[in-house]
Amino acid sequence: MDSHTDSVKKYLDKYSADKLKQKLKKNERKVQYLRTKLLYEIYSNDGLTRSEIAEVLDFTIPQVSLFLSHLFDIGIIKVYEDIDKKNKRKIKKVKLNSDNFILMGIKIDPGKIESVVTNSNRKLIDHSIVHFPLSNKKGYKKTQEIILHHIFNTISEFTSKYKNICGIGIASAGIVNYQNQSIVAFPEIYDWNEFFLRKEIENKFSLPIILTGQGSSKTRFYSYLDEIKSNKDFIYISVDDTLSMGIYYSKHIYRNNISEEPNIEHYTVDPDGKLCYCGKRGCLNIFSSFQSMKNTILKEVENGTESALSNYSYYFTFTDLLKEANKGDKLANQVLDISIKNLGFAIGNIINLFTPKKILIGGYFSEYIELYKKIISKQINKYLSPFIRDTIEIKFIDEDKFSAPIGAALAVLEEIFDFNYYINLRLL
Repeated sequence: MDSHTDSVKKYLDKYSADKLKQKLKKNERKVQYLRTKLLYEIYSNDGLTRSEIAEVLDFTIPQVSLFLSHLFDIGIIKVYEDIDKKNKRKIKKVKLNSDNFILMGIKIDPGKIESVVTNSNRKLIDHSIVHFPLSNKKGYKKTQEIILHHIFNTISEFTSKYKNICGIGIASAGIVNYQNQSIVAFPEIYDWNEFFLRKEIENKFSLPIILTGQGSSKTRFYSYLDEIKSNKDFIYISVDDTLSMGIYYSKHIYRNNISEEPNIEHYTVDPDGKLCYCGKRGCLNIFSSFQSMKNTILKEVENGTESALSNYSYYFTFTDLLKEANKGDKLANQVLDISIKNLGFAIGNIINLFTPKKILIGGYFSEYIELYKKIISKQINKYLSPFIRDTIEIKFIDEDKFSAPIGAALAVLEEIFDFNYYINLRLL
């Protein structure tokens, strides 16, 4: 193993935020706080000069040089040459040494686990997808055993192949208790008992590990640093196997005290509706997540309803659904219509509450993004206050296939680099 990479792994393990109070004395915490501020600025700006760092953080240049020297020696940062376009001269900048930050990300969905190896620049190095049977009849214990088995196998495979992996981030569907690092509820499993997944993995692998929900700021907002830098309020919605949402509001990423995410999938749209796995009735998830849409279609096809989707395997995708809806498939359009009506209702009311400047809707739309954009924008606008309707920008993003597990991997770094969270919950 490269000595620099080993040093980075030791650094991440020592300064993981949930261990700081136990490991660092008061004067050490102050030094680490300053170092964290510096690292966050370097990371979020993708490279700064020493004078820029000094200006942003109100440090002196000698103070900056002292911190940089230590971080450079252990391989956390590197120096590169850039061109100052204004003065037309070469300048030296520092940036995170992405070669030494190799991370693993895992996304857990009902019946599917996606895993990636990436670096801090979001470069996809390797990936795998595992499908597994999901049946509520077998009970939560069997599902938890299957999830743990596949995660253990995947981590063992990737850590053997890539010796320099220095952290693992996991994004799970369902409801995640960030404080306890556990999965409290999971889609389709109605007898679910709290699953302390991080503890199970830490008992087997000696790596920094973080567990988040799929809508957590930790897993989603690394894709939207440019939006964050604009200082304009925005809301992010992901239409995936499950639904998730993130909010950037009043210059802060929204986090609640437990799950760190707004849990849009459990927004009640029908108080007398079907029972949701969370224990409530009529949650948005029942109508609008792709997993629920797929289950409805499979059940209808099994009962004899004609649909072109019967020609697909069990693992048909959201893009397949949009494709057949675009061709006029009656069942596909019926299910999509119910999904979008409820999703439009929920999103419209959330916009009315937060009045953001922009809403970003991401999903695997492929070439059918314009179709989805047209029908859901119409539904959202039905529920918007008139003055908001004229100012809101609705932007659609055809997501990278592995954006969620890559974001989960980068969540490990947020334990170090997100100094706002660091200050509020760890140091003061």
